[in-house]
Amino acid sequence: MKLIFAGILAGLMATTAAKADEMVFTSWGGTTQEAQTKSWAEPCTASSGIKVQLLAQFDGQPDALREILAPVYAIGEPAGTTVYEPYWTAQKALDEPGKPAFYQERSRFFDQPLDDRAAATVFAWLRRYPKTAHEAAFKVFQTGGRVNDVPATANAFAHRQSHWLSSIELYWEAETPSAVLRHNLDWLDGFYDAIVPLARGGAYQNFIDPSLADWKIAYHGVNLERLEAIKRRVDPTGVFTFPEAIPRSSRPASA
Repeated sequence: MKLIFAGILAGLMATTAAKADEMVFTSWGGTTQEAQTKSWAEPCTASSGIKVQLLAQFDGQPDALREILAPVYAIGEPAGTTVYEPYWTAQKALDEPGKPAFYQERSRFFDQPLDDRAAATVFAWLRRYPKTAHEAAFKVFQTGGRVNDVPATANAFAHRQSHWLSSIELYWEAETPSAVLRHNLDWLDGFYDAIVPLARGGAYQNFIDPSLADWKIAYHGVNLERLEAIKRRVDPTGVFTFPEAIPRSSRPASA
């Protein structure tokens, strides 16, 4: 199998036609939903504007990929390149070398397709990014397909009716002033609060979010009580624990 990485309008400048970034994002979402490509997108706010990127795994030839992405290319040709790589070589594109970053990540599953209203909300908030921290991003990972063929109660993973997993990310430096950081975190929380009613799904337990007040239900949904029972049986003394670990009882989660 080969991987093809297709950069869509990587480096979209502020001088681009009005709302072209939203058009690309919306068109891309519908295109990959139909094709069931495993995808990841990152409209990343930068000093020059908003950048829309696509990282996809595709088993096929470049011409077939271009046909799938034709609605997107009709809006704008990609500024990046398409690269063939063997699987493990291509995995290096996902490496994040360097020292650990300061960041917060807030996630929600979209239990319905991304529509124009969702795209407009996403880009409205990206354009409001204060740009005083290191960087910020909104990412969507395509779910659905065979993942949703499994019942929610079949195993620990309860999110079996979603179309996308979204993630809002904020990064900052150790020396970022506390007032600046608070301003950026307020933006992150406002963005998240705007996404939750549109997404209608839970949160991803692998993207731990210390700001979640409803984290037990958001992460585990209908499986919470069974997971708590397993926790009581296999870890009665709480050896494996952290602030949002599966609890041993259904006490209300703290904010």
